[in-house]
Amino acid sequence: MRRKLGEIIPGDIYDVASRNIKKYRKAAGLSSEELAERVGISPEYLRRIEAPKYKGGFSIQVVYDISIALGVPIKLLFENEKEHD
Repeated sequence: MRRKLGEIIPGDIYDVASRNIKKYRKAAGLSSEELAERVGISPEYLRRIEAPKYKGGFSIQVVYDISIALGVPIKLLFENEKEHD
């Protein structure tokens, strides 16, 4: 099923990105402190980003920097696994 431009993805895009950042960080064997240091953000900020339902928002630049630090394409951080079920 195709969605319309601007349509909210089930689960909210921030929830999807948060869940994927945590998943790929763990897969890389990194602690939140290690990833935060690589990205240049505080460990507390990374923990908030990874927290379920965090609505404080985070920038595309931070997500891009996280993708580089994790060695994964940025698009994977926005992929909703529920769409593939």
